[in-house]
Amino acid sequence: MENEEKEEIFGTLKSDQGTFFIENEENRIQIFVPVTAKQIGKPTKGIILPEIANRPEGVYSIISLSDKSNEDNINTQKQKSTNINNIKHKNNEINIPTKQFNGENLLIIGGDRVGHEYERILSKYNLKITWRSGFESISDLRSGLSSYNAVIIIIKQLSHTLLREITSATKKDGIPIIYSSRRGISGVLAELQKHFTYI
Repeated sequence: MENEEKEEIFGTLKSDQGTFFIENEENRIQIFVPVTAKQIGKPTKGIILPEIANRPEGVYSIISLSDKSNEDNINTQKQKSTNINNIKHKNNEINIPTKQFNGENLLIIGGDRVGHEYERILSKYNLKITWRSGFESISDLRSGLSSYNAVIIIIKQLSHTLLREITSATKKDGIPIIYSSRRGISGVLAELQKHFTYI
């Protein structure tokens, strides 16, 4: 496998009639390794191998990014929080207590269809949000990542090159990454609630 031409794919692990795929905005590639029920619906990185002899093209190695972010990026802040079990939409606003978060400074990358709405709506929940397109260069961010409490990566609408660059830069600076396979605001809020669980 080491000498073969490999390609990475980032997306959500999906199941369709017993067959598993990694799916993103552009591709849907079949997985040919065992998958557990816990991995379905999660952000996933896969290694695609080309078709040769009796082996079809497909994903032959997977890494669940949501598990990786929880293991590698443990947030040790201990603060009081309010539970947000029920996230409801009302006139495009989300009904969550404004004291939920504690002024965390977060960078959101990707989810271009929602875009600057992340900044507008999430700022109402005591979060300092900076949103960046999933397709623009981060060269201007490399010196400024240390000011963020975490980086949220929206798997949909994100360049693979940008993902590799931001993953490397955050690892170097020790900044936690939160991967979200859902780009909607309620989905991002749910991921933030899981990550910033205060005691």
